[in-house]
Amino acid sequence: MKIYHLAKKLLLATVVLIVGWVAFTASSTASAAMRNQGQNVDDQADVLSQKTIDRINNKNHHLKQGRIFVLTIDTTDGKSIGEVAHRYYANHRFRTKTALLVIAVDDRKVRLQTGSSLKTIFPRGYLDTILTTDVKNSFRDEDFDTGVMAMVSSMSNKLNNSIGQKKQSTRSYIIYAIIGLVIALILIFISIRIAQNDESKAQAVKLLKRTSKILLGILFALVAILAFFGNSDDSDGDSYDGGDSGEDGSW
Repeated sequence: MKIYHLAKKLLLATVVLIVGWVAFTASSTASAAMRNQGQNVDDQADVLSQKTIDRINNKNHHLKQGRIFVLTIDTTDGKSIGEVAHRYYANHRFRTKTALLVIAVDDRKVRLQTGSSLKTIFPRGYLDTILTTDVKNSFRDEDFDTGVMAMVSSMSNKLNNSIGQKKQSTRSYIIYAIIGLVIALILIFISIRIAQNDESKAQAVKLLKRTSKILLGILFALVAILAFFGNSDDSDGDSYDGGDSGEDGSW
């Protein structure tokens, strides 16, 4: 009966780990939402309506991961927009998954400054894909609400579609493997129960018990890996960042 006691303990531990992982994932998502519920716009140039500011904050609230912050200024006062963006990013201690969009109205310049965790999501050249002709025309017409919102929407879609895809795929494979192992273990336990009273099948019972122990160990390891993936996937980066990456545009 030792095998059944072991099975109960390991299966209980498996359930606890799964519940813990689900709880962590939910709390991590909620934590990101709470962080992004705050102010994500610094409209120093006073070119954005309250409706647009609310929409940007709402976009951030619904991001799966990361943050998009918008800064508008009148002018860089002779400094490069990259220098202004970098200093603002560092002074506000943005995290590694923050994207800072800077609009210098009088200078007619745009800067996208990104944290180190977003380099692959927003690689060099990405700004050109969102600073479209329509966006430039909106800026030239001083319709910054439309232009900025179009850029933020593109960025939020990119974040939600790109971040975590690889990990999500890995999680899916692990979950499928866990389900398969649980089904296999159930069948093995049923077979042991049926065969254990038949002396002619004693060797088969021993083999089934050994197999079940191995499968239980694999099951426990897979659930531990699944829990690790949940813990390692922090929603907004786990450290502050200098925002050293970025690129400029103009209209």
